[in-house]
Amino acid sequence: NATKFLLVQDYIIFRLTGRYVSDCSISCTTLYCDIVNKTWWDEMLLEIGITREQLPLLCEPGSVIGTLQEGAANELGLSIDTKVVNGGMDQSVGAIGAGNIQPGITSETTGSALTIQVTVENTKIDIHQSIPLYVHSVPNRYLLIPVCPTAGMAFKWFRDQFAAEEIQKAEKLHKDSYDLLTELAASVPPGCDGLIMLPHLMGSFSPLINPEARGSFTGFTLRHTRAHFARAVMEGVAFLLKRNVEYIEKAGISIHEIVSTGGGSRSRLWNQIKANVCKKTICILQNEETALLGNAILAGTASGIFSSIQMGCQNMVKIKEKFTWNEDAERYYLPYQNYCELEKILDGFYKNAYQI
Repeated sequence: NATKFLLVQDYIIFRLTGRYVSDCSISCTTLYCDIVNKTWWDEMLLEIGITREQLPLLCEPGSVIGTLQEGAANELGLSIDTKVVNGGMDQSVGAIGAGNIQPGITSETTGSALTIQVTVENTKIDIHQSIPLYVHSVPNRYLLIPVCPTAGMAFKWFRDQFAAEEIQKAEKLHKDSYDLLTELAASVPPGCDGLIMLPHLMGSFSPLINPEARGSFTGFTLRHTRAHFARAVMEGVAFLLKRNVEYIEKAGISIHEIVSTGGGSRSRLWNQIKANVCKKTICILQNEETALLGNAILAGTASGIFSSIQMGCQNMVKIKEKFTWNEDAERYYLPYQNYCELEKILDGFYKNAYQI
């Protein structure tokens, strides 16, 4: 009996303009959007019992939906002539903000989760259909987006539970507690003297799907310190990134460098660890808030400030620094192999443990 089924973004657009509008980059996450034909998926709608009339109109990201209604304009203190532009799903507009709009470009976000974004031209490039595929916010493009539930959140968990000293010290010195924790981790050699961390604190999804997977520290002895554990978290996330990069490359996609975004990209140590583990150049940007920047580029294109999304990226997306892998990369060969083997062994363990 509902009049409309809307996502949060769609509802905000409705309140601003009075129109029911969505876009495929966000609506593809509903599983009742046909991502090939960019329309609603009739077979699925029939299955779940709703109609196209109960859904918003699908428009391209970056298209002008209309102008502000009088009520919305008054509440916001803006003119009724203000244009309202369709945005996009966070990962897809984040890719735009990272300059990831053409095939051959790869970006990653180490925020609460670890996500990788790979721009592709069609839906069939992954012949095994094992990598999550989304609609890009760039016309005629798609995104492969492996998702790992905990990355920066794993480091935050470690800080909150085991770094009270750094938190207190940071408050006194007016510093960032993560920077102090990173300084601690930098005192430990690559490979953490045999300590390995699996960062699956909320299960695993890409490339290994196991909701029952759990985090693990393995291989510690009496010689290991808190600094080892801090670095092990950073290396564990880097190993997880490499696992997904290898999985993507098996689909026939070459990756030479990776644009790193999100809070994790602020850490020079973490960037260098990722470069050495993956043996790829890691690029960081002047503006790490790539989702906001991507939406700004869409708005700028829609309002005529930029002639195209590509022109917007050329003007707005700037590389701040590049991290290239060095001689320490070889020291990660065995730790990474051990990480993969441990993940494989514990995958079976967790599946059996939670069936008891």
